[in-house]
Amino acid sequence: MDLFSGTQYKHDSENKTILLDISGNDLLTKTDFLETLENKLILDEEYEVYFESITTFKTKKNTGTNDICFLLKFHDFNIQNGFNYKNNANTLTKLEQKNILIPNSCITDDATAVSKGKKLNFICSLLPIKISEIHLSLTNLDNATIFTANDGRAIIELLCIPKNKKLSEKEKLDLALYEHTNYFDDRNKHLIIDLESTTGDPKAPHLKDFSVDLVEPLIIDRQSDIYLDSTIANKVNDKNDINTNNMGLLLSIDEFDIDNGYNLSTNNKLESHKMLIPNENFSVLGLSPITITEDFSDASEAGGGTGFSGQWRNGEPAEQINLDFKGLNENIFETGTWNANQSNNGGDTSTTMGPGSGIRPSGVGFPEQYGETTISSQSKRHSVFTSNTDENGTNASTHYFGLNGNLTNNEARYIRTKNINSILINATKITIDYIIGSDYNGGNKPENQSPYDQFGINILTSIIGVYGTQTINTHYMRDDNYMTTTDRDRHNYNFLIEKEYPSEANSYAPNGNRDEWKRISFCPEGSSIAQQDTYPHIYELPGLGISNANYLEFISFGTGGGSFDSYGIKYISIEYNTTSTTKITKSNKSTKYNYISTVNPKIISKINGSISNLNNASIVDPNEPDCRVVMDFLIKPCL
Repeated sequence: MDLFSGTQYKHDSENKTILLDISGNDLLTKTDFLETLENKLILDEEYEVYFESITTFKTKKNTGTNDICFLLKFHDFNIQNGFNYKNNANTLTKLEQKNILIPNSCITDDATAVSKGKKLNFICSLLPIKISEIHLSLTNLDNATIFTANDGRAIIELLCIPKNKKLSEKEKLDLALYEHTNYFDDRNKHLIIDLESTTGDPKAPHLKDFSVDLVEPLIIDRQSDIYLDSTIANKVNDKNDINTNNMGLLLSIDEFDIDNGYNLSTNNKLESHKMLIPNENFSVLGLSPITITEDFSDASEAGGGTGFSGQWRNGEPAEQINLDFKGLNENIFETGTWNANQSNNGGDTSTTMGPGSGIRPSGVGFPEQYGETTISSQSKRHSVFTSNTDENGTNASTHYFGLNGNLTNNEARYIRTKNINSILINATKITIDYIIGSDYNGGNKPENQSPYDQFGINILTSIIGVYGTQTINTHYMRDDNYMTTTDRDRHNYNFLIEKEYPSEANSYAPNGNRDEWKRISFCPEGSSIAQQDTYPHIYELPGLGISNANYLEFISFGTGGGSFDSYGIKYISIEYNTTSTTKITKSNKSTKYNYISTVNPKIISKINGSISNLNNASIVDPNEPDCRVVMDFLIKPCL
């Protein structure tokens, strides 16, 4: 904490400014600061201290319930605040008597923001003193950091004004209210009311009415004026809502004896005991990036706890063994009873006729070509790839998809998602981790002769059992050097990832090993993120991002019959954008002076009132889970 401008002592009364610079490399955990000023601050008469502004770098945005305000505490200043229990539950909030409430104006995480949204900004009075160090704390409403990174920064500006400084009449008219130094005396007090609510336990602001106990009675020992310094609320209804009743808030507090004049109208709910607060909160539409994944973390639930899924055995209905797809991400895949829309059929009762495509547990890998498992007295051979490895930057998974089946040369082995149109039309990138069998890594080596084993990806518009319809008849391939179009006559992949068992030169892997897990990504045609310079490569995928993109299909073709999986997939990630509404939190202030009422001497132990829109309805959407409103009042003895 540094004093940018050392204030030198002068004999005539003068305003003094204090600039405090808070920085460091531990601001995610440090909230308490004790710093020595560069030069002593000498106050030779009584001064009033005002908060001018706080500029913050790498700031938390103000949409969080606890982040709508900062709490600035000067431990050695004689600050007098009143505050309430948490929604009359006799639970203390994080407010304290020496806390100053500052509205957080930051609307984007990690941004720089200037927060000075209060009207009066009076902190306290100081008697003559020499100040060589200042002890302060800076937190959010939950006593946590206000920063998003350890190297955040805050610059605080305070103004000290001599209490008895003389002003001309013209100066008094020209200056803002907080600069009328003889307007305040040492009985000035702040009252902070903090109202917090959830949908599970609705109170104000979900509801209109509130009644809260103060932690200590507020003693007003002489006639006093009450001003609204600021009102900060998150998730308040948009002021631009087509319903004009949200353009303002109506606040009533019984203990403040409010008495206003108002006009009669069939549309308004104005009353003499309510004050008007213009609503500054609004909403913005934007794109929010979302990533959904299938990492097979719950796939052990598949097939009744066997960890396998798909059609284990084909044949007459009474002979079939169908293993459900339980344990997959339900946002991507249809879970439950197996059907041919999910994956292809399995082989018959012969052990050498493998199961259909589906989930497999991570296996022994080297040096096996396949494994054998018995389910419901039916033994089947399948791949045993070791998926629980992070080689080549892939995700270590306990299970994976194996592409298998007893099919003719003109049919496919496939795994499909459910209809995820809302995801695929907005998708920006698809990433998969896959492997090719080699006869010694747990899977069968693809054939290098007709009909040539192949593995690819499709974007489908419709599916009926084993048949799927591509969105568009456009087809790309990973490597034009050896993946010729004549090799794809049996099927048109939207994107051909692998063909045959590639040579080391044609292998797609960072180290050239053909038999290891590797990662590859896809983006819509024309996307600027497509690149093949660095691993993992990103390729354009025809059909991705268009209006009738409904299903994602992983598919392989090859020699009919057989019991082995030549290809495996252990991780799927889909990144997409969705339209979201962000409610922007602003400090709501009334007119220039924010006068509410004048009250006679009294002792206040409870605050009862209501806060609503102009139609006497809630100021927040009832479906918003967590809402909060914090009000800061200044109580000033009359002259």
